[in-house]
Amino acid sequence: MQCKDIPNGLFLEAVREAQGPATVVTRWRVHAALEAVLGPVPEKIVLAKAKKLIKSGKLDGCACGCRGDFKLPEPFTIQGHGIWVQRLLDQANGRIAP
Repeated sequence: MQCKDIPNGLFLEAVREAQGPATVVTRWRVHAALEAVLGPVPEKIVLAKAKKLIKSGKLDGCACGCRGDFKLPEPFTIQGHGIWVQRLLDQANGRIAP
């Protein structure tokens, strides 16, 4: 398995899923959420994928393995694509009509 085998959206959704009310999203919770969907995923692949998403600005946190906590940037937009991405996300979540 490689990083490219985990879609960005799936990883970000795993972070969202692992984030309960007022809880820190740890790499272990994200790892468990990914394995629930994909089956066994090596830990180094989870950290490598997180590192790529952090570098691209789609995720905040630490992927070096020490802290291992993640959060979605506020507001969640894909870097370089601005407001239209937020509008598409709002439509997908039913917050505005298409």
